[in-house]
Amino acid sequence: MEVIQFAILGLGVGGITALSSLGIVLIYRSTGVVNFAQGAVGLIGVLVFVAVRPTLGTLLAGIAGILTSAAIGVMMQVAVLRPLRNATQLMRTISTLAVLVILQAVVSFVFDVPIVPVEGFLPVFDFSMFGARMPSDRVLIFLIACVLTLVLWLIYRYTAFGLRSSAVAENVQTASVYGISVERVAIANWAIGSGLACLAGLLLVPITGLTADGLTLLVVPALAVALLGGFRSFPLTLIGGIVLGVVQSEVGQYVPVPGLTTAVPFIFIMLALLLRGDRISFKALAGQRFPSAGSGKVSVPTVLAWIGVALVAVWFLLPDVWVYAAIVSVAAATVLLSLVVITGYAGQLSLMQYTLAGLGALVAGNVSAHLQAPFLVSLVVAMLVALPIGLLVGLPAVRVRGVSLAVVTIGLAVTVEALVFSNEQLNGGFGGLEVDPPTVFGLEVDALLSPQRYFTVCLLVFTLLALAVTNIRRGSSGRRLLAVRTNERAASAIGINVAASKLYAFVVGSAIAAAGGVLLSFRNSRLLFEHFSPAVSTNAVAESVVGGVGWVAGPLLGAQIEPGSLLATVPNQLFGDSNKWLNLILGLLLLQMILTNPDGLASINAKLWRALRNRLRRGRPAAAPTLDLSTMVMPGHVRREPAELVVEGLTVRFGGNVAVERVDLTVRPGQILGLIGPNGAGKSTVIEAVSGFAPAAAGSVRLGGQSLDDASPHVRARRGLARTFQSLELFEDMTVLDNIRAAADRHRWVPLVADVVRPARRTLSEPAIAAIEQFGIAPHLDETPADLPFGMRRLVAIARAFAPDPQVLLLDEPAAGLGDVEKAELGRLLRDQVRAGRVGILLVEHDMDLIMSVCDEVVALESGKVIATGRPEEIRNDPEVVRAYLGVEQPVGVGD
Repeated sequence: MEVIQFAILGLGVGGITALSSLGIVLIYRSTGVVNFAQGAVGLIGVLVFVAVRPTLGTLLAGIAGILTSAAIGVMMQVAVLRPLRNATQLMRTISTLAVLVILQAVVSFVFDVPIVPVEGFLPVFDFSMFGARMPSDRVLIFLIACVLTLVLWLIYRYTAFGLRSSAVAENVQTASVYGISVERVAIANWAIGSGLACLAGLLLVPITGLTADGLTLLVVPALAVALLGGFRSFPLTLIGGIVLGVVQSEVGQYVPVPGLTTAVPFIFIMLALLLRGDRISFKALAGQRFPSAGSGKVSVPTVLAWIGVALVAVWFLLPDVWVYAAIVSVAAATVLLSLVVITGYAGQLSLMQYTLAGLGALVAGNVSAHLQAPFLVSLVVAMLVALPIGLLVGLPAVRVRGVSLAVVTIGLAVTVEALVFSNEQLNGGFGGLEVDPPTVFGLEVDALLSPQRYFTVCLLVFTLLALAVTNIRRGSSGRRLLAVRTNERAASAIGINVAASKLYAFVVGSAIAAAGGVLLSFRNSRLLFEHFSPAVSTNAVAESVVGGVGWVAGPLLGAQIEPGSLLATVPNQLFGDSNKWLNLILGLLLLQMILTNPDGLASINAKLWRALRNRLRRGRPAAAPTLDLSTMVMPGHVRREPAELVVEGLTVRFGGNVAVERVDLTVRPGQILGLIGPNGAGKSTVIEAVSGFAPAAAGSVRLGGQSLDDASPHVRARRGLARTFQSLELFEDMTVLDNIRAAADRHRWVPLVADVVRPARRTLSEPAIAAIEQFGIAPHLDETPADLPFGMRRLVAIARAFAPDPQVLLLDEPAAGLGDVEKAELGRLLRDQVRAGRVGILLVEHDMDLIMSVCDEVVALESGKVIATGRPEEIRNDPEVVRAYLGVEQPVGVGD
């Protein structure tokens, strides 16, 4: 009966988790935003309840608390999310982290004691059922969660408001077209979802007591449950919450492993990913722009000058208190440098970088304490151990995209803190892990006795790692990461292994974070791990964005908001302890940056420096930038042999609908095969299936006699199958030259290692250079695609597809949006490309002029089936083709 007893106790906690999770689901369904501040929003409402309860009574105080949380939710939508409606999902998610930081700062001014007991308001008595004692409050919480879930399900399924919310959840643009006020729907859902966060808190605090972190971290199990429900299903969210609560209760009673109860939500997160994988779709918006990434160019004299200034100031000018602050600034900047690679370059949001830093410190501390290894050896060992850890952390990125990865990392951060950092057998106990004073080449560099020496070590480590990150940015590995960040489909289409690129970013970032953790922890003779909490990792993301998450200089600027840093020391010296204000300043700065300049302070400084340099050079003629393509020929490049693409019996189904049925076609070298048909005929679906982006239910695809049936899109691209997209899918954050180079790069693993030390010089394959010259894009190589007119953007997309020297190119409506003159020029360019007989083209196009003038053969589709195959003049007069296009029996004239 004891098992039942603890299961019933778990029902209450599970119901509370489900209520908080329902709020997260509501907000996501209407806005596409996962609210990481959900727990903190509920905490503010609970604080209001506790403050006014003696005056207003329990019922009115509860209503006041819920309304307060609802008002915060409305303000988040109106003041933060609405201005960011066209921002990337990454920045919209980070905006909720900014609110989280602000609310945590506000709470820090209120909480003077670790825990505040709160009297419950549900009737508490025990009764017996099934031979077990049942506490009434837990059962009532369970019933409240069930009733509210049912009410929400009915509202969102049958009421006008619910149907409008569902419409917005499906497609914002379509909902707007039909007159639905997307803003009103979002505001209402934010209010309801935030009110549920407070209700969950009101039910929880009588059980656990009111703590600063307790309700804030309720977001972790709530996110786990929401992920299990696909961020859509109310019933699945309720079931997930209840099961999670029961499992946690039973584990806490019967599994004597400290911290394992806290780790259960992470297990649920991984279970959700295993069961659902990338079927969990997070909303994306067209035209999104990520924070800019620095060029990676390094001025050696400038770097040496700054290092010299820093060393002179630390060794000869600053008192020790400021030297300690400089140490904190540089060590924290090293941790933030890891986010430049993971978030700035690869576009992946990690909320556990300080957790990885703590693991690095733990490894180095144990190596130093138990093996008496020198400091640099301990540092290197920590970085090496971090490599496989980073690989494990990045593995979920293979299955999921976007914000769901952030859910994984925050769950893992909480788990590591509970199982590792709080484990006295690993952390050295109450006094921490004792280590010998660090030495470098026999010279003692103790931070307390010789802070100038320790700062010098920290600065050199940061400089070396920063140079490695700039090398990555300039190398082919950096182009891969930026391509993946910008557009995963387009990256796969040019042969980039998206999963491997993400893993690479996490591996490199983990090693850098571990180095930063070692530098931070070895300031003291005893290593303490309180500084490596999940909350600090959240702040690290905020600091990175403020500094400039895509710029190597950004960490040095963002780290100045770290407690104990140079900038933070100024008010401490003037006004006493002011660390409580740092989080508030950080959160407000982050919101300001996201709303006005998401590129960060480093980008602003770079623009100011360029403006100053240009002013100083006024009067001197600026050398016009020139790019000699003849000096960029890639050595050792071997052209591909021509190959034939054969598609037989291709069938594609979406659910019960057959989109393409038994399509046969052959694309021969030196020929253009046209694929035509009315809208909805399945033309683009054929390209999607042949290139590997849509699963084929039947049929085969062979290139040069080799089967591609089981090959992923990037493998098909590497084997010689290239494609374009109707919407171009250019890498908007990269220059035209880097778009071409990303496609022409040899996708090998060697540059992933070599780029860290020295990126290869700028080279291009002969086919890439030929494409640049033939499509006339050479004058625009240093511009970004966003700066080009639409017709030139089309040519860049096609030139990029030709750059990897494909054997077969699939062109999906390349003439869309072009004028007659541009179409004629495009047709001439395509004929020039195939004239040498090295490439075959499958051309999907609505423009019959272009099809009839450039194609050697044409295949006509209707309703996913081939209705005619032949030469252009035969297809023009085919009765079935005429009927499919016009619905009448008359020849299809050129231009019809």
